[in-house]
Amino acid sequence: MNRRFQFLLVLYSLAFVCLSAFTAGDYGLSWDEPFRWRSGDKKLAYYERLASADDKLEVMSKAPNDVYPGFYDIPLAIARRDLPVDDVTLSRIWNSVFAFFLALAPVAMTRILLVSGRAESASKRDRAIQDFLPFLAGFALLCMPEVNGHLFINPKDIPFAATYGWGVVLILWIVLDLANFTWTRAVALGLVCGAAMATRPPGIALFGFLGLFIAAKAMIASGPHITLGKRLKILGGFTIKSVFSFLVAWLTMLPFWPRAHRTLLSPFAASTESVTQLKTFSSAQPVLYAGQFYEAGETPWTYSLWMFVIKQPEWVLLLLALAGIALVQAIPTLKQKVREGDGFVWGAALAVSAALLPWIYVVVSEAAIHNGFRHMFYVLPMIAMISALGARWLLLTVWEVPRWRVGSIGLLGFAMLLGLLSIIRLYPYQYMYYNTLVGGTAGAFGRYETDYWFLGSKEAFEILSDEVGESPTRIFVLGPQGVANYYAKPNMEIVENPALATHYIGRYIPEIVGNNRILSEIDRAGIPLLVVVDLRMLATSK
Repeated sequence: MNRRFQFLLVLYSLAFVCLSAFTAGDYGLSWDEPFRWRSGDKKLAYYERLASADDKLEVMSKAPNDVYPGFYDIPLAIARRDLPVDDVTLSRIWNSVFAFFLALAPVAMTRILLVSGRAESASKRDRAIQDFLPFLAGFALLCMPEVNGHLFINPKDIPFAATYGWGVVLILWIVLDLANFTWTRAVALGLVCGAAMATRPPGIALFGFLGLFIAAKAMIASGPHITLGKRLKILGGFTIKSVFSFLVAWLTMLPFWPRAHRTLLSPFAASTESVTQLKTFSSAQPVLYAGQFYEAGETPWTYSLWMFVIKQPEWVLLLLALAGIALVQAIPTLKQKVREGDGFVWGAALAVSAALLPWIYVVVSEAAIHNGFRHMFYVLPMIAMISALGARWLLLTVWEVPRWRVGSIGLLGFAMLLGLLSIIRLYPYQYMYYNTLVGGTAGAFGRYETDYWFLGSKEAFEILSDEVGESPTRIFVLGPQGVANYYAKPNMEIVENPALATHYIGRYIPEIVGNNRILSEIDRAGIPLLVVVDLRMLATSK
């Protein structure tokens, strides 16, 4: 790792820390966060019962049955119990930790891929690509508005994307250097993959990729003169270490997932049962897609693919298309490079597989997904890396012609700037972003889901608090009650009947708003999010 790359890594890390410090507090409470708080409290209470119980097996047989493990929940529950800091601030800090590792994942995997199997090149061009391109991958991930808008408020998808991404990093590191697959590396792999398994059940799929690529490389790329028996012997050695890694991962996961305590003798049971359950989880959730409402379990098979396409900045889609061109050009020599064990080819194949195979599973199994692309965030670190490979192809193509090189870099930078402006314009509701394929965010309104987190409640309650002061106030809230209860001041009562309310917070609904005075409309890019309404005063009495 040379000094330039180290300097860029420190600069990138400091930039992310500043981003977290100066923006995380601007986001409202998402509806999922109170659920994770309660889940963490239940898991923590279970461990307290377990510690004091005489019959521990009896307590374990009645462990909380949450399908989500507690790698995120339990440490946060301990912090909420013991630290004199409010819940939202602690959530933002804890989310920022996972977001930081998520931001580093595409940087690490791109760097490993670019330098794999070769000493760092003496070529000025190659050194520049090896040093700068990993940060383009990280930048691509952070400039995906949907990811950017979830970094500090999503307690499930961001932590899993971070741990899954680092699981792929470790697998990439090992598969591209199988000769050095030591027991120490096996432990490191187990700890990281265990963290992914302790965050969400599908983390167990990482060992599928590990086994697939170790077997393929041992059988295909071991060398042309190695006998089948020798190949199988090599594979056997790698298999033993892989099984050991899985054992480390399972032991890492176990303390964070009480549900797995019910089936200790069946290490796969909790994960497989939970993955099956999650496929139909929220299957009745209404989803607005292409102007029609569906249940989440009944959306067209194109849902996740099309939502990915229309939620990405155009420049990321362009780089992915260039990566596709690079693949087509490489086809004539691909077979030979695979047999030779070319690290770049094997690494790219692993990253593409880790991104696409889970996606294919979701489509084929007709899993219930909603809220745009957020349930598939864990494939995005690899997508970001692939986009960087598209940029690599572009740079290699135009490098020898200075005008083209400068022009290409300039156009790419301009496109990135436009993407950043979209994030700034929607801030702090970036997750609502849609690209020009559907007419932008404004064009998507009424046809696709926009504000599904109810983040505008923070802004709405601040406006209402300024308006009513300390006066007793009854509020009808059309949205998650856990969020409303958190932001309601002591003088504010949340009521379930609008006829009993003095004020209303929610979407603009004519039957509720009527001719009453609208105190404020919260919107971004021309899209209404929430209205704050005084139900006691007619609009004409302003």
